[in-house]
Parts: sequence; C-alpha cells; structure tokens
Amino acid sequence: MKVKPFYKQLAEGKTLSVCSLVTDSSAATADESGLPIFPGGFFIRATGDVKEMPFSVLQKKANNNEKFLPLVKDIKRYPTMTTFVMHSFYGEVYSYDFENIKNGHKIERVRFSFGDKKFIPSGFTIQPDKCISCGTCFKVCTFNAIIPGNPYSINPAYCDECGSCYTVCPSNAVIPKNSLLEEERQLLGKQVKARYIKK
Repeated sequence: MKVKPFYKQLAEGKTLSVCSLVTDSSAATADESGLPIFPGGFFIRATGDVKEMPFSVLQKKANNNEKFLPLVKDIKRYPTMTTFVMHSFYGEVYSYDFENIKNGHKIERVRFSFGDKKFIPSGFTIQPDKCISCGTCFKVCTFNAIIPGNPYSINPAYCDECGSCYTVCPSNAVIPKNSLLEEERQLLGKQVKARYIKK
C-alpha cells in the first residue's frame, strides 16, 4: 500500500531481505539443562535490490501467467496497493537438523546469487601450510564439518561458521569470516576446549 510506511521504506531504500522457515513440528522445546531443542526443517533467506513494478507491466505478466492474476485483482480492489520486484539478490538455503536425528550433520547449506549480486562462499577454510594436523578443530566441531587429513579441511556446506575451530587452532590456521584480536581468540578458545575436550 503506497500509503503505508513500508512503501516509503522500499521506495527510498530500494533494498529488502526476505526469509522463510519450514519446520518438522511447531515449536522449539528445551532439554533438561534448559538449552533449546529446535525441530528440524528448512530455511531460505534472500537480500537484494527492489524496484516498483508499474501496474501495466503486472497486467501484461498476468496475461501470460495466471499466477499474477491475484495481484492484479487485489490492486483493482485496493488501488493504493502496488508491487515491488526483487531483481538482483544473494542469499542461502539450508536444511537443518540440530539434534542430528536424520542427517548426521546439523546443517547443509547452499549460497546463491542472481543478477549482479555476489555472495560470500559458506564455511571457514584451513590454510594448508599452517595446519599441523593435530585434530583439535575436529574435536570441537559439533557440526561434523571438519575433514581429517594432512592437512585438515572444512566442508563448507556443513560449516555454521560458529568459530569454535578458529578459536582452538594452536597454529592459527583457520581463516574466519571476521578475525578476532589474538588475545580474545585464545581466551575464547580456552572456553571452547573446556567444554568439548575431555582430559
């Protein structure tokens, strides 16, 4: 509706993010320690540039594709309504199973783009020349994204970019999307090790 604040936001900002979530059941619950248990499902997100579509263009589309007819009929009923189209975007879609009930891994993601947008590839990476193949990253990764080897590597589709592997790596071989100060990295690494590495 052109008379609503959201219209002004889209018309002036020309950008939009949309997301959708489909779950296997209705809501999250909690385990005995109070941590959330999320039902498995799928998630999609897209962020990009939008432009207003003239009504005449929408009518032509409806003549060729009946899926556009409800929009045309709605605008005829409410003339202050309009249509925006996202013409250039990037995003990701992933399935998630945080409890490892079905998949053997918590997430599996794919990133994508359309038009002139670029996307940042998913997952952290391990620098082969710095990796000492100690396995510390493998021990703390709860997403089953670390691939043992010489050197170790990361499956980007399974990586949630949580940072655990990055904080515990003794040779600082893991490349995150956003680096921490070294003192903070090591401090957080001690917390991660205390939780996941049993002595």
